[in-house]
Amino acid sequence: NMKTIVFAGGGTAGHVMPNVALMEQLKDKCHCVYIGTNGIEKTLVEKRFGKENFFEIECKKLQRKFTLQNLSLPFAINKSIKNCKRILKNLNPSLIFAKGGYASFPVVMAGKKLGIDIFIHESDYTMGLANKLCAKSCKKVFVTFEDTAKTHKYAICTGTPLRQQIYAPDKLKGIRTAKFSEKRKKITVVGGSLGAKRLNEIIEKSVDKITEKYDLFVICGKGKRLDITKKGFAQAEFVDNIFDVFCASDLVISRAGSNAVCELIAMNKPCIFVPLTQATRGEQLQNATYFEKRDCCLVADENTLDTQSLLEKIDLAFKNEKLFKQNMKKQKVDGTQKIVKEILKTING
Repeated sequence: NMKTIVFAGGGTAGHVMPNVALMEQLKDKCHCVYIGTNGIEKTLVEKRFGKENFFEIECKKLQRKFTLQNLSLPFAINKSIKNCKRILKNLNPSLIFAKGGYASFPVVMAGKKLGIDIFIHESDYTMGLANKLCAKSCKKVFVTFEDTAKTHKYAICTGTPLRQQIYAPDKLKGIRTAKFSEKRKKITVVGGSLGAKRLNEIIEKSVDKITEKYDLFVICGKGKRLDITKKGFAQAEFVDNIFDVFCASDLVISRAGSNAVCELIAMNKPCIFVPLTQATRGEQLQNATYFEKRDCCLVADENTLDTQSLLEKIDLAFKNEKLFKQNMKKQKVDGTQKIVKEILKTING
């Protein structure tokens, strides 16, 4: 006689992994199911929680600008909402937890029509479009950053849901995965699901100089292998045990999606964040700058970054390692338990 919770959100891993983190914590206490598109959420959720707990919907991306393709958008969204309503009636959930991204919008709208309690969570420093549109329909709005809470009447600052594996990494496994040597400082570069291309280009130009002093491991992204064979350099398109690799690294160079930023801050790992500027509303720069201002990391501009400036940033990061670690410890980024508590209070209330 378990209560059911519906999770929604998709488009990028950043909209899915926080939901996965919560589902892992709640799966023994409630029946957790996911409504999403045939995108990254389907792969990530079915692999961990089984096909029977994933309900697929078709969903069009919400557009900020007016284009001809947008003329059909209201009809497509309406169709998605109807489909979600049908799924929700069958599931009869006690709560919907939506993580933003265009795939969460029809689920929230359908839930609102059926009078289901809705929580949303915003990972980034500013609200994404789907969450902005959904916020009015929600019982609670959770946010990662204190500044974001000030802009919304019902917002509660909790931090972000993080996978608890970040607290128990296997360093030796990480060293093996990244093919790190014993003696030198170790750097890992990770481009995220959208932003690998530009970072890879910068690394290709800089690899000779970096490997003179450091071991370098690049998570290059699917189908984006770099044409490099070099002592002190290794790469993988994707790794399953990323927290082991982070643990084995002395420095991580990463994109600045809120999820990646919060995981690395929670792991107390010195970082250089290179915010993705194309195809975003500028949220990655805001996420990274927030922590840079608090002396937790360095931020580099992908448009001006070259070998020289990258090497300077790397040296500066190692120089400030101690300071960064002290300040990272003060940040309360992990909101997993706070949010789990709020969910259980509402469904058992």
